[in-house]
Amino acid sequence: MAKNHLDSIKELYLPSPHDQLLLVPDGSQKTPGIGHVLYAIIDGHRKPVRFHSVKLPQNCTKWSPCEIEALAFATGIQAEMDLIKESHKPLIIAPDSTPVRDAVSLIKKGKFSASPRMNSFITNINKIPIEVIHASGKANLNNDGDMQSRHPSVCTTRPCSICNFVQDSIDSVLQHNTVLGAITAQSLYNTNAWATAQQQNVACKTALDHLKSGKQP
Repeated sequence: MAKNHLDSIKELYLPSPHDQLLLVPDGSQKTPGIGHVLYAIIDGHRKPVRFHSVKLPQNCTKWSPCEIEALAFATGIQAEMDLIKESHKPLIIAPDSTPVRDAVSLIKKGKFSASPRMNSFITNINKIPIEVIHASGKANLNNDGDMQSRHPSVCTTRPCSICNFVQDSIDSVLQHNTVLGAITAQSLYNTNAWATAQQQNVACKTALDHLKSGKQP
């Protein structure tokens, strides 16, 4: 049985700092899970460097697809930071989500995305030089990344820095003690309670002023 799989084994390439790195992230809402593949571009061909995936909590199925894609985008950068920092060339990232590409473009200019989760997740793009291109899923340009997100591995390592990063990112949007403020668990879906809490929050008021005036933070 093992011999039958020898021909399908994918060799992993150890990149040089002079190689062009390509990160292809993807997210699956139904699973839910995220994953990515890091490639090195050698003579116009993609050589796989690393495969990675993370199983998400079940409540993430309620997120929008672009928010899960944004989390995959951010996690890919975090997981491969050791190789990315050594590279002499800007990292190319190819998500198959147009909203994520547009959100990255806004955030790089110091502006806001309409999604608070996407704003929170993609903050680490300013740590490194990157270029973002769109990899169409319909054209099968991200098959390996798609496979990683639809069949994520379950991590049993404790503590795991990547799992902690994912969980902290998920928790960062709703923090019951700080962000919710006056909003109790019973009033989580009460729009009036949300409006009151936002009006009392300095960051929310500042963001609203920027959105109204078009001023960059």
